[in-house]
Amino acid sequence: MRFINIITFLILFSAMLSGCNFINPDLFRPKCESHVPQKYKFGYQEAEIRTTSKTMKIGDTIFIRTHINQDFMDSLSGKPVAVRERVSLLFRLTTAFTAVSSSPFALDTTIYRVFDQYFDTVLRTGKRIDVYRFDAVNTNGYWDLDLIFIAKKKGSYEIYPWLERALTGEKLPDRVCMLGDAEKFQGMLRIKATNNRIGEIYPVLTRDYENHFGFIVE
Repeated sequence: MRFINIITFLILFSAMLSGCNFINPDLFRPKCESHVPQKYKFGYQEAEIRTTSKTMKIGDTIFIRTHINQDFMDSLSGKPVAVRERVSLLFRLTTAFTAVSSSPFALDTTIYRVFDQYFDTVLRTGKRIDVYRFDAVNTNGYWDLDLIFIAKKKGSYEIYPWLERALTGEKLPDRVCMLGDAEKFQGMLRIKATNNRIGEIYPVLTRDYENHFGFIVE
């Protein structure tokens, strides 16, 4: 640490002697000079995932929708907090390992790089960030996302939902950072499912996958 401080001093001193003014001293200051506790603690928000039938064929659709009130309940204060800046959601859709597989850890279930070979994506409300990530749109006090996946290949699949960001738009003073989770304040996403077949895909591990949505394209 002493060596780093000496080097920093020599760089700044040399710049001063040479008359250079392109070095910003703030670059050498720590990003966080003080910390404040996590301000809020959010709970579960709901996402609806459904299919029109348990029996699916190629060309059938998986519907995903959120209609989340912008006022998230804060368990620390017991009061609602307006989340007005951004709500980002992730729906990780992968192939599922089946009961006949010898080891799920030996299988690559990720289809991220070839997703369009497995599903077409139609986004009706919201903004797509990448294959799995989406920003909801704030409309009349609700964060709305409406998207569908259209199956193109047979197989067993699972969707895992995740709340990535729930930003209130509040700004901290310069060089002040928040402890804990400042991206979503521990908020989570829970699914309301229709025709969920996750219990058939993982009959032994259902408890571990209770917030996953499973479907089979036959």
